[in-house]
Amino acid sequence: MKAMFRDLLPLTTLLGMLGFASPAAHAQTLTQTVLLQPGWNAVWLEVQPVDPAPAAVFAGLPVASVWLRTERLEAAQFIQDQDEVPFNEPGWLVWLPSTHPEAEILTTLFAVRGGRAYLIRLEGNAPVNWTLPGQILAPPLAWVPDTFNLVGLPVETGAPPTFGAFFAASAAHLEANANRRQPMYRLNAAGQWTLASDTDRLRRGEAYWVYTKGASSFGAPVEARPEFGTGLDFGPALRQQRLHLRNRTTGVRRVEVRLQGAPPGVLAWRQWNAAEGYVWPEVPAAFELSLPAGGEDTLTFGVRRGAMTGPWQAWFEVRDGAGTLWRVPVSAERPASGQGQAAAGQFGGLWMGNALVNGVAEVNRDPTTVTPTQQPFPLRLLVHVDATGQARLLKEVIQLWEDGTYRTQADGTQVVDVPGRYVLVTDETLIGEFSGAGLRDGVPVGHRLSSAGLEFDGGPTQALPMDGRFAPGGKLTTLILQEGDAPTNPFKHKYHPDHDNLDPRFEPLASEKALESFTVRRDLELEFTTTAPGSRDDPALGHDRLEGVYRETLTGLHRHPIRVAGTFRLQRLTEITDLNPAPRR
Repeated sequence: MKAMFRDLLPLTTLLGMLGFASPAAHAQTLTQTVLLQPGWNAVWLEVQPVDPAPAAVFAGLPVASVWLRTERLEAAQFIQDQDEVPFNEPGWLVWLPSTHPEAEILTTLFAVRGGRAYLIRLEGNAPVNWTLPGQILAPPLAWVPDTFNLVGLPVETGAPPTFGAFFAASAAHLEANANRRQPMYRLNAAGQWTLASDTDRLRRGEAYWVYTKGASSFGAPVEARPEFGTGLDFGPALRQQRLHLRNRTTGVRRVEVRLQGAPPGVLAWRQWNAAEGYVWPEVPAAFELSLPAGGEDTLTFGVRRGAMTGPWQAWFEVRDGAGTLWRVPVSAERPASGQGQAAAGQFGGLWMGNALVNGVAEVNRDPTTVTPTQQPFPLRLLVHVDATGQARLLKEVIQLWEDGTYRTQADGTQVVDVPGRYVLVTDETLIGEFSGAGLRDGVPVGHRLSSAGLEFDGGPTQALPMDGRFAPGGKLTTLILQEGDAPTNPFKHKYHPDHDNLDPRFEPLASEKALESFTVRRDLELEFTTTAPGSRDDPALGHDRLEGVYRETLTGLHRHPIRVAGTFRLQRLTEITDLNPAPRR
């Protein structure tokens, strides 16, 4: 590069401060405020604009041009003469306002993204406050090796660290032999890029040219990095997200974490309890932890969708007490099947789990009291809940696939008209109407789930309606009848002539007392427990996982009804609320 910034374009110093407004009632957007000075400004954008169109982002501002560096894998080529702006300079995108005579021809920047550095030229003679609402981002710094990078840094607004203190732990930003920093440049009051000293303090929202020697993953003395993406985004389905904390310094750092803007009871974190194991209490508004020299820690968070009333966004503020400040966004949604519906519809889909029978009444002693068993007996449960909240007990279900449909546009190209979908089928006559949902030895096959312990006649759909409410605090009941001639009746023996309820002449028995095979009646009851937000339980409880008390009364096996009891836990496998849908074709 040319003489280490000696011929750089003079730019006016950025006298910017970032202020974050109170979160909005629903979107929880934040507002970044930057004081733009006449001439050129170097800005690090922390938020993702609601509307990324440059005309909307810079509406009402006397902006002459905006520049964005895009080629991250090549050495930066800097603008040299501000009077002869090279709009076609490789690696730069530019936006010009519509008032510029060549805006339509020269504009190449069509969207403003957060987590990037921008060079903004302001017209006029007076500074202007630029306020930009948007969502916080926490992108990792992508250092291009062996060149200058235009970046902003995660530091406090009120008490930021110095250049020397911030980069002391980064080998890529230190000259090892001379024990001094690699060159870094900032704008001075005269609008010139000048070499920053070790004692100069950083400013949040300001962009700097920072030389990086070799590859680097350095982000700050203490780093707070989401496991994926630019934040902890649970979306409508994820149950857990992790935040990694790392201390790159040679001393112990006390880290303070504050949760901002989250509704109460919805965000939990995994903690170890010596008496109970891992528990999931609600995340406190503020907490501290200690990171040893060079140490790391991982915080695991979960969202309680059962306590949510709608989508929400919040953020963590992570401080190390030495001027570093990370803002990490957190967000979650409810699945589409639960939005805008009554409480019963929030649990639509296919549920599978086990009932653990751990108590049976001893009919020869006390047929009304359930006593504990030596070992629990598992019984698989399959329950489907439609969009209205109607629950049905299943003994078997198959997941299949239905192809989408296409339409031809005027230009002859094909586009998707109706997308494909997974379907749930219990009616065997519909199996041939769909294709397999997976491959086995290269052949499409369906995914079949069944319960060997439940046998009943559910009609063509083989689904037994259940009465009651499928929800925490609710109760479901149903009746299973096994007639005397049912193949699975315990009194029935296919090849034994004395188990057919017929006399020696093969006529129906005249008296019920002479019956050889009895009708067995099973009265099932599922009573759901109420899971309060902030409890020790897994955050999925109350939304994608429900549990409760299992009860069953068997009549016909003994002269006294046999009562059994236990617990059950159901896990939602899919949110498909249609059972046995009609084929589209």
